[in-house]
Amino acid sequence: MNPTRASSFRCHFRELDNLLAEWHWLWSEVPFKQPQLSWYDHHPHWRIVLRDIDDSMLEALAADPTLLNVFAREELGIRLPQYPDYSPREDAPYSDSFDAPDGVKPRKWEQVERFVVAREKLSDQADRQLVEWCAGKGHLSRRLLERDCRHEVIALEKDPALIGQGIQIAADQGLGIRFEQQDVLAASVARFCSGDSSHIALHACGRLHVSMLRNCCAGRVAQIDLVPCCYHQTDDNPYRPLSDHVRQSTHLCLDYEALKLAVQETVNAAPNARRNRKRLQQWRLGFDSLLRTYCDYRDYLPVPSLSPSEAGDDFRDFCRRAAMIKRVVLPDRVDYAHMERLGRERLAQVSREDLVRQLFRRPLELWLAYDRCLYLEEQGYEVSLRGFCPRQVTPRNLWIHARRSMPE
Repeated sequence: MNPTRASSFRCHFRELDNLLAEWHWLWSEVPFKQPQLSWYDHHPHWRIVLRDIDDSMLEALAADPTLLNVFAREELGIRLPQYPDYSPREDAPYSDSFDAPDGVKPRKWEQVERFVVAREKLSDQADRQLVEWCAGKGHLSRRLLERDCRHEVIALEKDPALIGQGIQIAADQGLGIRFEQQDVLAASVARFCSGDSSHIALHACGRLHVSMLRNCCAGRVAQIDLVPCCYHQTDDNPYRPLSDHVRQSTHLCLDYEALKLAVQETVNAAPNARRNRKRLQQWRLGFDSLLRTYCDYRDYLPVPSLSPSEAGDDFRDFCRRAAMIKRVVLPDRVDYAHMERLGRERLAQVSREDLVRQLFRRPLELWLAYDRCLYLEEQGYEVSLRGFCPRQVTPRNLWIHARRSMPE
């Protein structure tokens, strides 16, 4: 797979922008929050096609984007044009079998290892200061330092508890990482963005990686390596593009739900986590049915994320806790058993309808990645966009690599 050349980003963006604009009517509605979907008015037979998907096929379609596209084309008549894949070559050599150190989850360590090895192939290996953003305990910083001891590695992290653990782990391994307690949203982060530095972030969320890009460009740093994540964690709703070109050329207006859809896919979740998530989704939809039935609500009322222990032991308990959080007065007589059954039925329906939206998850993610690539080009960087690992390791596998065109 060849990386996208700088001159092609505008072309790729235009094609993707046109695709998303053409199909906006389909991906902009949220089945989880809207019991009535307008696209059934135009395609009523889709209701039967989606309803007839059995549970095993539902799981297979949700897990395999290629299979989902085939299903959409053959069963729903949705024919989307091809867009860049960015899947890394499976035969690419890696350094080891990704044996994770103590205290690091194996899949997280595999992401770190694949990112470090992939980056080495493009890095100019200059003897310059290396800065990791949102470093946590410094797992990525340690691996970078282990593989290239010439670098001075600075790890930026806000949480003092994580910093303390990171310092101890690095000391135990004899690695001289310099941890800095730093809120990367604060103006003071600019002091780390000098022209002779390289900056790196693996899965930095929303406003955090936007701050990275803006500060790095303002400081004219030599190199940027970013794997973005969680685009919906932003202060802008609707989304405000970074690139002048995108702001001037697009007709799309991406709201919170569209940004969230772009990163909605997960893989390899633990069975217990999947069961808890499914139960909470059923309860949320049951609570929504309760509000619409007994309290005359017409719109979905979002409830903050709750851990399994916070959610309660049963559906009635969940409803009471959710009502307390949202300051809703529930009637004395509620058929909780019926509302819980409606929640299960609605989740079965919603899970199938949401497959249609999932067709546009990767195009939306690429649209947002192109916005960042075009912004970096406008700031004087040579940019490539690549996949650093297979989606089975993490679906958030898009890696933006940027070098200043004319170093100062």
